[in-house]
Amino acid sequence: MILSGNDGDSLDQRMAQLDDGLDSFSSFMSWLSAADECKPKRVCPPDMIQLDDFSDLPAIKVWPEDAGHYLSLAVVICRTRQGQRVNCGIYRVQIHGPLQATIRFRPGSDGHRIFAEYQKHNEPMSVAIVLGCDPALMFAAVFPLNSHTSEFCFASYIQQEPLSFYCSELSSLPIPIPSEVVIQGSLDPAMTLPEGPFGNHEGYYSDIEQSPVFNLERIESRRDAVIPTTMVGGPPTENMVLGCYIAQLMIPLVKRQIPQVLEVFMPPETVFHGCAFIQLHVDDQLETVKQQVQNHPLFVHSKFLVFVDDEIDVNQPQQLFWRVINHYRHSGFNANTASTEQIVIDTTGCCLMPHQRLHSNAEIEKKVSERWHEFGLDI
Repeated sequence: MILSGNDGDSLDQRMAQLDDGLDSFSSFMSWLSAADECKPKRVCPPDMIQLDDFSDLPAIKVWPEDAGHYLSLAVVICRTRQGQRVNCGIYRVQIHGPLQATIRFRPGSDGHRIFAEYQKHNEPMSVAIVLGCDPALMFAAVFPLNSHTSEFCFASYIQQEPLSFYCSELSSLPIPIPSEVVIQGSLDPAMTLPEGPFGNHEGYYSDIEQSPVFNLERIESRRDAVIPTTMVGGPPTENMVLGCYIAQLMIPLVKRQIPQVLEVFMPPETVFHGCAFIQLHVDDQLETVKQQVQNHPLFVHSKFLVFVDDEIDVNQPQQLFWRVINHYRHSGFNANTASTEQIVIDTTGCCLMPHQRLHSNAEIEKKVSERWHEFGLDI
């Protein structure tokens, strides 16, 4: 539902129908930031009740060896030190006591980079942690926007109406409406506590990491608040669904930017970004196209990329593995480690080999299908 606007069109349909001038991910981000219809709307603060501390919240502990209780699907809102931009991201918040928590920023994330600036100047960073906001904003918070694009604007685009917010009297940070629970405080620039281990989507426990300490100042809640949560672990889980939609929305933009890309399949078992099978139209720009794909935001964090030609259907993994793995010994294939974290296999060379591919005869298939009933087979 969050990916359908008021007119009923799905978000991936609207992304595919964008103006032809928006021919890349970066141009779409620039348009999004400037579009008046995507600007959030400031309103008056709602009436909320005040809670005492973290013990009033239903924090979860999912796996037996988890380090403690934590908040999931927590939208963490902060502002750059210079004040030009607000960032929203979903991060794990581990509870360490009634008034303290840690926030686990992924290295390289916007939250990690923004907090590093505060640490450099030994200044606390004001933070609002929102539970149960509009699903469109939760989705925007995990979408790989560039550092100049507002999650509030993208959420407004998703739902095709401005997202409402009010400004916190504590920090002036924008607080989305509706929000079931709003937690406000600051991150200490010098103090850390061990965070984790916790069970994760890869099927293992995460490493213990020193993470910044969040000092609580205020918790507000709607009456009879309903707080969303997610169970982290192997598929199928909610993060699989989010990953699926992210891929569906970005693939039309990939095809616009790189016309030689015909189709993309990202297996849910690899949490989508972990692996991608990419069907290409093979031409004399092949090497340039592969570099464009590897550097695209959708694939830059992929650990494993496989390029195939237009005769292999990437949406049928059985066919892909049959063709690719069984012919891997041929010299027409190129496998290389593009970086310390990415393996690339280029199988497009197999279409240039002298071996004749197996293809069934369409006319014979048609005749056999027409005669099944003669043999008493109801198919």
